[in-house]
Amino acid sequence: MLKRQNPNRTEWLQADSFKTSLGYTLNEHGGIATDSMQRTKTKGVFAYGDTRIAGPSQLIMAAAEGSMAAISVIAALTEEKFNQDKQHA
Repeated sequence: MLKRQNPNRTEWLQADSFKTSLGYTLNEHGGIATDSMQRTKTKGVFAYGDTRIAGPSQLIMAAAEGSMAAISVIAALTEEKFNQDKQHA
């Protein structure tokens, strides 16, 4: 995250160089937009913690959302494997 000071308020911005290649969008808070399973609109791209909420670091939220993202990744890989096995059956 980048912190930019304006005269009236502090502004937090994503400090990334890969937004265009990953194709994600930003939410109303300036963080990466995800669904409740931490998935972005780009298949296979997940975001959690400070990347979703532009602002000061929130360790507890990042840990909880990281756990949810890990569950989502496992579910996506399981579904992908299931679909491959189903096609070969």
